[in-house]
Amino acid sequence: SPVFAGVLVCFEEGKVVSCSSRLEGEVESWAVGTPEAWLGRMKGDDRTSLELGGDVAMAEALVDSLRAVARSPV
Repeated sequence: SPVFAGVLVCFEEGKVVSCSSRLEGEVESWAVGTPEAWLGRMKGDDRTSLELGGDVAMAEALVDSLRAVARSPV
């Protein structure tokens, strides 16, 4: 079986209320992919093979927000 690494982030009213590296519990949406797929997506390639599930619109918005933050100057 595959080994996963990642984070579980909880939002309320558009704000992060918790973040954990434990991948336990129920989720409403998710994004899964290889390191290459994540790096491609963060570089702006929308054709990468991230698997989105649950509330796909929410997952897409979260991935897009992560990409925007990752690409913004410090």
